[in-house]
Amino acid sequence: MSARYELIGLTASPYSMKTRALMRYRRIPFDWIVELPQLTGRKVDVSPILLPVLRHPMGRDMTDSTSIALVLEQEIVNQRSVLPPGDAAFLCALIEDMADEWLTKAMFWYRWRDAASADFATGWLTAEVGAAIAQPMAGTLSQTLRNRQMGRMPMVGATAENGPTIEAGYRAILDAMRAICASGFLFGSRPSLADFALYGQLSQLASDPGPSQIMHDTAPEVLHWLRRIDDASGLHGEWTDDRSTLTDLLTIVGGDYLPFLRANAAALEKGATWFDVDLASGRFGGAPFRWQGKCLARLRELYVSADLGKPVRDLLARTGCCNVLEG
Repeated sequence: MSARYELIGLTASPYSMKTRALMRYRRIPFDWIVELPQLTGRKVDVSPILLPVLRHPMGRDMTDSTSIALVLEQEIVNQRSVLPPGDAAFLCALIEDMADEWLTKAMFWYRWRDAASADFATGWLTAEVGAAIAQPMAGTLSQTLRNRQMGRMPMVGATAENGPTIEAGYRAILDAMRAICASGFLFGSRPSLADFALYGQLSQLASDPGPSQIMHDTAPEVLHWLRRIDDASGLHGEWTDDRSTLTDLLTIVGGDYLPFLRANAAALEKGATWFDVDLASGRFGGAPFRWQGKCLARLRELYVSADLGKPVRDLLARTGCCNVLEG
């Protein structure tokens, strides 16, 4: 047994980067293993195998970046928690979920939308994964990885029809993040779990050619912020009660993400195979996804159980979030 955690992931995986940055900030000792277990044959006790996989020093394997973060909060209690107190706890969960489930559509779309973007992404993945696999597999690796990822585009909703909506949403998030990144983090001068979720997706968008140019041209503050949060092991900061910079980001949650979740859940309830919904960023259509049905149920449960003060409830109402959270 190792005395350290082992984090198995890729730099081309947003959830791996989210978890790596979080563990660096929390000063949790770990070994970073760049690998795709499905291709290397490494035995991991999770199903399905999704990156990252965190191997506990006692030998237990975990996946799902949110679950990993919450387990680490329970097991390693120190002054560097990423869960803000009070009203901010629910806002943190809400924004984290949006980053993990909605912003990832922009990451997927820009990465695989055209041949040039896909060529870059394929080269990136092949260089990382190829270093850890047997040489005989190398000849077919690029095409295997490309087919694997592009085949998931319809499931993610990263389609040509949704492209304009996804791109408008990405630009809106960049615009909303500018003031936050310039001032510190979402809930003060220290990062929360939601900050790391945003970092995970934005770290990919800052690396792929198309979206990185947009970020460079329109939101350089976000680029600089990404460099800081990647390794914040030396950062010291405080939580604050100031929510003034969150309005624009929560407006996106209330105008795009939560209405998307509600339409997805309605389709699941009806047994429909397709849904279309008008969002603030444009029209979006796709096949309903059960996981995102669970996301909405979880957020509604958290909202009901949260002891939110009037200022936060007013903020959620003003940004359109209550329309969906209250059912």
